Amino acid sequence: MVNVMTRFMWIKEEKKVEAYIIDFNPYSKTIEGMINVRAINLDNVGALVIGTNREARKTDLEETVDILENLQNHMDCERIGKTDFAAFFPKGREVDVQGDKYLVGSMIVLKVTEYGLEPLDEDDYKLAKNELESRRISFSENGKKYVTFKLS
Repeated sequence: MVNVMTRFMWIKEEKKVEAYIIDFNPYSKTIEGMINVRAINLDNVGALVIGTNREARKTDLEETVDILENLQNHMDCERIGKTDFAAFFPKGREVDVQGDKYLVGSMIVLKVTEYGLEPLDEDDYKLAKNELESRRISFSENGKKYVTFKLS
C-alpha cells in the first residue's frame, strides 16, 4: 500500500481530481481478491485543523499536504479514542496525566480507514470536530491551568 505522504504528494504534483488507490492483499485465494482498486473523489476533501483555543477550520488537500510535510520530521500521531480519526501534532505537545493522553495546542486530523489514512469529506469534518469539541477539557497542574483535548 502507498503511504499517505507518497499518495498525497502524487495527487498534489499531478493536480488530479481523482486518485486511484491500489491495495494488494497477498493472502487472497483469487487474483481478483488480491488487488482492490478504489477511486477517491478529491473535490471538497482535506483535513480538520483545530486548537484548544476553540479555533477550527477545514483545509483543502494541498494545504493538508503542506502541513504534514512541515510536521513530517517532528510530529507525533495519536488515534482519537476509538474513533476513525487520527491527530497529528508537533512533538512535545502531548501530556500524560494518570495514564490518559491529552494534547495542548493545535492538531491536524485525518481519517483512518482499512486502507490507511484518507482526507476528510464534509461529513467526516463535522464528526471529527464534534468529537474533539466533546473532548476539550480544562485542568490545573502545579498551579498552571491547561485547556486540552483528551485523546485517549
